[in-house]
Amino acid sequence: MPILAVLSLSLCCLIAANGANTAMLADMLQDGQKIGSVTGVTLTFSNALGLTAPILTGYIVAWTGNFNMAWYLCAVALIVAGLISLMTVRKPIVME
Repeated sequence: MPILAVLSLSLCCLIAANGANTAMLADMLQDGQKIGSVTGVTLTFSNALGLTAPILTGYIVAWTGNFNMAWYLCAVALIVAGLISLMTVRKPIVME
């Protein structure tokens, strides 16, 4: 039963983050009329990565025999993505 609570909390946080991401995109765009296009591109990439992540995790677990390396790679990916976000988002996005 505790795992169900953890999974439920994780999904709630994930769903809450989706709304925050869309709001952040709208704030970052210089022209708010393009929010549909930007959201579409963002969701395309995030869903593509969400599709490939379990497959890659399966290969990593089959290769190493446990989930440790998969968790380490996930942590590294999150840190790198956070650093890229901090370094690249400095001004509004201008779309032509």
